Amino acid sequence: DSGRFEFDSSERTATADIKLPNGTAEQYSGSFSFKATDRAGNISDTYTDNKTVIIVDTVAPTRTVEFSEPKEGSFEEGSKAYYDSNAFATITITEANFYPEDVDLKVNDETYSDVSWTKSGDVWTGTVNFSNDGHYILKLNYSDRSTNKMEEYVSGEIIIDEYDPVIEVSYSPDKEVYSSGERKYYDEEQTATIKITEHNFDPSNVEVVLTAE
Repeated sequence: DSGRFEFDSSERTATADIKLPNGTAEQYSGSFSFKATDRAGNISDTYTDNKTVIIVDTVAPTRTVEFSEPKEGSFEEGSKAYYDSNAFATITITEANFYPEDVDLKVNDETYSDVSWTKSGDVWTGTVNFSNDGHYILKLNYSDRSTNKMEEYVSGEIIIDEYDPVIEVSYSPDKEVYSSGERKYYDEEQTATIKITEHNFDPSNVEVVLTAE
């Protein structure tokens, strides 16, 4: 369309601007190729700009995060999930122009980079391994290089606890008057003091059974 071109005073050189569409939910990438035909029908060689890749991307990345099944609770934000061994979070990000180095992944507000990403089409998958006893919160952010921002993800509290509770019982006043095997006999009232060592202690989970014979 010669109406889009501007000619210089010699009318031998023309310049034009070409606008790429960027409608909603459009994305593509590629290079420009040009050729010209003059009014006498002479056709130029095709010029291809192989040094420049044009990317139009108006689609925000999307993500899913799934955890291995907890023993109790939920990994959703605001909840607690309990594990008695390793926990795994599987992250998938759908993005046509994905760069792993742009992923902002944090565990307890510390950058976490020990993730190997695998690709299937526009879907990228990585795994986070929680292997040590402790309490963890995972946060995930990502923006593509066209500044489309993914919705932030924040997990619930992931609790890894591989150790059994330790229970100790002491009696007062511990002045037995007679013993037989595992039985101890007292001639006055005894107070039993129960000590439980457990870093995820919940009093509602304690069951005390008193048996009289």
